[in-house]
Amino acid sequence: MATTIRNSNLFCTCCGGVFVLTYPAEVDDYSKKLKHFNALHKDCKQTWVEPVADQSKDVNEKALWWFSNGEKGMSSETMYNCLIGNTYFKINHPYDPDDFSRCYKLLETVPEWKLELHKLKPLSKEWNNLIENWDKLTKMYELNVIGTKRALQLAKKAKSFIYISSASVYNPWQPRDFVTENTDFNGKYPNNYGLTKKLAEQAVMKARNNSRIILRPHAVYGPGDLTLLPRIVSLVKMGRIFLAGDGTNLYTPTHIGNLCKAVTCIFDNNPANLRIYNVADEQTISINDMFGSICSALELNAKIVYLPYFLALIAGFGFEFSYRFLGKEKLPPITADLIRQISHNSTLSIGLLKKELGYEQKFSFSQAMSDIKEWVDSIGGISQIVKLNNSWEGKKFTY
Repeated sequence: MATTIRNSNLFCTCCGGVFVLTYPAEVDDYSKKLKHFNALHKDCKQTWVEPVADQSKDVNEKALWWFSNGEKGMSSETMYNCLIGNTYFKINHPYDPDDFSRCYKLLETVPEWKLELHKLKPLSKEWNNLIENWDKLTKMYELNVIGTKRALQLAKKAKSFIYISSASVYNPWQPRDFVTENTDFNGKYPNNYGLTKKLAEQAVMKARNNSRIILRPHAVYGPGDLTLLPRIVSLVKMGRIFLAGDGTNLYTPTHIGNLCKAVTCIFDNNPANLRIYNVADEQTISINDMFGSICSALELNAKIVYLPYFLALIAGFGFEFSYRFLGKEKLPPITADLIRQISHNSTLSIGLLKKELGYEQKFSFSQAMSDIKEWVDSIGGISQIVKLNNSWEGKKFTY
């Protein structure tokens, strides 16, 4: 069974069956129809293939084909109306992952419109910001979402499919205090990463593979880390590490060895159907201790500067603006989203992982510091971290 809503109707992504809904609909009536639709399609085989437009047609013909056959939503209809040249239409921008995916599909149907996206910028400040980052958002979407869908197809007959997601799918705007797997967030994400990870999770949930497991690690660290360490190195070069608040807020990062342990537990237990698990270290650690331990282990001399939240946020926006203005592709050492992440508690509950799969933490944060130091020495010192690409270099570790 793979029921979804497509063009405001119930839709089976396996056979292509449709049940037309009438609106407004009462909740009880909708629930009954959904239950009956699920029962009718619970054993459907995968025969439906999403239709694609004939790319030999001209732009207007492909656009009209999408309007008749494509998957539509309010934001994709705004895009359609603007780019086809209509004058009066209601303006809506993508609010959630599904909205963006429909806009993406429209541009795949009419690829010529990718060169016309600037016409959407005057519609609203939201559209302006989206178009400014559309290429980055698209690349991440294709990597996290399209890549995941292709992997699901290749793994149709596999015993299990494990998707490494992220704790970034949880609400990014509020503190996370031992958040559980059933905590859902359907609002706006502050960056492309959380958005596309949520979209990829939705693809896994809708798939018909035998066993699908989603793991949500949080700030993965250890030897070979090319996310957190380069940022710290960049800050150390400035002689300052800026923290929002007083640095006492708590974190549960994920040692790469503990993530490997969670995957081993899945192989040992082979959970059926769809399961979602948080993966993190059991011990909480304050932001002060986290940054202090890393600087101490790597013998970095940097002063930690504490800023009020709003000032730190301004600094994050300032770095982002300067990097965009200078045309730099790399993430700046400080971003507004990073400030949000490290300014409040961000802890995960791993109770479900322990209860269902018998998971036990194998590595602690303090144990990781010696491995990180050994790895950094093996690549030629801390100055070499910022020069590394995404391929592994230096000493290899087995966890």
